Amino acid sequence: TITPKVAGAVSITLPAGSVTNAAGLGNIASNTMNVTFSPPVSGSLTGVDVGRVLVPGSSSLSPASGLYTITASGDDIFFNADGFHFAQTRITGDGEIRARVTGQTNTNDWAKAGIMMRETLTAGSRHSTVFTTPATTGNGFGIVSRTIIDGTTSYQGPRPMSAPPNNWVRLVRSGNTMTGFVSSNGTTWTQLGTTTFSALAPTLHFGLVVTATDDYASTTSTSTFDNVQITGAPGVAMASRSSTRLPTPSSATSADPSLRMGSTGDSALSLSFTSSTSADTRYELQLLSDLSKSPSAWRRASAEPTITPGAAGGQTLSYSDFSKEFAGSNQGFARLHIEQDTNGDGFAETERNGEVFGFARTLYSVGTATAANPFAAPSLSSAVIITVGTNSFTLDNALSLFSAGSCYAEVTKGKHAGHRFEINEAASSGRTLILESKAAQSTLNALPTDLRGDSIAIRPHRTVSQLFPEDRFTGATTMDLADRLLFHNGDNFEALWLRKNSNGSQQWIKEGDSSLSSAGSRIIGVTEGLLIQIRNTPVSITFSGIVRQNAVALPLKTGAQLVANVWPAGMSPNSLGLTAANGFVGSQNPSTADQIHIWQGDSKIGAAGYLTYYLLKSNTLQQWTSTGDAALANQNISMLLPIMRAGFIKSTTDKPIFLSPLSWTP
Repeated sequence: TITPKVAGAVSITLPAGSVTNAAGLGNIASNTMNVTFSPPVSGSLTGVDVGRVLVPGSSSLSPASGLYTITASGDDIFFNADGFHFAQTRITGDGEIRARVTGQTNTNDWAKAGIMMRETLTAGSRHSTVFTTPATTGNGFGIVSRTIIDGTTSYQGPRPMSAPPNNWVRLVRSGNTMTGFVSSNGTTWTQLGTTTFSALAPTLHFGLVVTATDDYASTTSTSTFDNVQITGAPGVAMASRSSTRLPTPSSATSADPSLRMGSTGDSALSLSFTSSTSADTRYELQLLSDLSKSPSAWRRASAEPTITPGAAGGQTLSYSDFSKEFAGSNQGFARLHIEQDTNGDGFAETERNGEVFGFARTLYSVGTATAANPFAAPSLSSAVIITVGTNSFTLDNALSLFSAGSCYAEVTKGKHAGHRFEINEAASSGRTLILESKAAQSTLNALPTDLRGDSIAIRPHRTVSQLFPEDRFTGATTMDLADRLLFHNGDNFEALWLRKNSNGSQQWIKEGDSSLSSAGSRIIGVTEGLLIQIRNTPVSITFSGIVRQNAVALPLKTGAQLVANVWPAGMSPNSLGLTAANGFVGSQNPSTADQIHIWQGDSKIGAAGYLTYYLLKSNTLQQWTSTGDAALANQNISMLLPIMRAGFIKSTTDKPIFLSPLSWTP
C-alpha cells in the first residue's frame, strides 16, 4: 500500500529486485506510474439539523478510533422535503465520500443511515443519498435522490446488506452526475444507481446522514460510522467569496429576516429588512428579471443599502428603489440569500434563500381590460399542523395576532400544498387555529386527517382598496362617468364604480347600492380575476408581494368563471395544468368541450369580445385549439394568459380539487 502525504502529482516506480517470487526470482524494474493524489478532507465534520426534526440531533467523533456517532430524529429523507441530522463539510467540484455503517438503531423500517451530497441545507434541496436501513427490516441498501428543488424523491434499490458492521457505502460526484456504490468489505464495490442533475452548484455539502423516519414522536435513531473518507477540493470559505456581503449585525435571533415593501407607487418600489442575527451570518440581496430563468439567473444587487441602527443591536437595511435594478422593466424579483457559519471555521454550514418578493406593473388605457394579482400577501406567521380537528388545527408554534383583518391559512408544503382555509380570527389563539365552517373562500369542504405534518402560511386577504387604491383612479358623481371594476359571480357581472364625494374624497361603491356604502373592503379572492373599465385617464397599476412556491388550488364549477393568472409570468394551458390528466374534458364539438375565453381588449386597446379556445379530442389527438381555426393549430404551450391578466374558464364539469401546478423553479 502506498499512501502519499501531500496532495499533488505522485510518481511510483518499483525498482528491480524489490520483490521476489516463490522461486526467489526478483522483479525487473517497472515502468513509472504517474497519478494525482487528492487527500481525504481532514478534520471533523460539522453537525446540523436539516428540515423538520422534533428533537435536536448531535454528531461526535472519537479521534482515536475514527468512529462517528450521530443521533437524529427527523421525519425521513423522502417525498418533497427532508428531516435529518447531517455531519457535513463543503466540497467544490468532483469528489467522493465513502464510509462504513457499523451500527443503526431500528426506529422505523425505513430509518436511514448513510452518506449524502446535498446542494443546500434547506429541507427541499436537491441531493443524492446512499443509505442502509435497520438490519432486521430486510429493506437493505438504497439510494434516494431529488433532482428538482422541493420536487419528488426517486428511489433506487433495494440491495441486500451484509451482517453488521460490514456495510459500506460510497457516493461519487462527476460533474452533474452522482453514482452510488455499496460493498461488504470496502474494496469490491457494486454500483447501486446513478442520478443526473441539471446544472448542479459548484460546491456541495458532503457528509454523513441519519434520520429516524418518525414524523411526530420524539424518537431518535443513533448510528455509528467509521472509515470515513471524503476527497475533493474544500469549499470556498465565506470570507473569501468574491461577492460583497451586507453588513452583519451583532445580536442573535432564530428567525430569518424577510423583505418588506415600502411603496406601491410607480415612481419607486422600496425594499427593506430588519436583522438582528449573529455576527457569523451574511446576507446578499439577489435579483431576477424573469422568473422562468430561475434558479440559474439570480444575481447580486449592485445597489448598496441605507443602514439605520435599531434596538438590541439590530439594524434596518433599506433599498430606496430596487426597481431601478431592472432597467425600466415592468417586472422584477428579489430574495435574500442567507449564509451562516455556526462554528467559526469560515465556511457556511447553513445556506438558504428567503421568500421571493416580486413586482409587476401594467398600464390600463381608456377602455376595458382584465386584471389579476399574481402575488400573495406576506405571511403573518408560519407553522406545521400537528393535529387536525373537525374545524381546527393544532400547530407547532403560537400564532401571531390577526391585526391585518380577514386571514386564511395556505398549505405551502405537504400532501395538500396549495389548498386554503378561512380562519375564524376571533376564536383562534395560542397554537389553536379555528377555521370558518364551509367558507366560500376555503378550497376543501372537509379537513383531511393527513393534513397532519403539512406546513401552512397565515396570510391576510387582499381587498379592493389595497389592490386598486381609490386615489389612482378617476371618480365621478354618476356611475356612467366613473371608472369601474367588474367581478363575475358565475352568472353575471357585479360592478363597483368610483364615486367622487363633495369633499373631494373617492370611494368604491357597489352598483345598485342606494346607501352608497364603501365597497373598498371587499375581499378579492386568490384566484379571482376581474375587468377594469377606464373612462377617461389611463392608470398604471403595480402589484407586488410574495411569489408562491407551491401549487394553487383552483376549484372550478360547471359553467364560466373569471380566473386570475396567479403566477407572475405568462401562462399556457399546459403550464396552468388544464390537461385531460387533471380532469379537463375534450371533444370534437367545441360546445361540449372545456373552453378558455380570452378578452381581446387585453391585447388591443379598445377591442371587445373574446377569443375562444377549446380542448379538442379526436382519437389520440388531444390539444387546445382556437374555434374557427381550420388548421387546428396546437395551442397547448401558447402563452394565452399574460401576467396580470385573467380569462374565463368554461368548464363542462365540476372540478372541486383542481390544483394549478407550481409554474417555476425556486
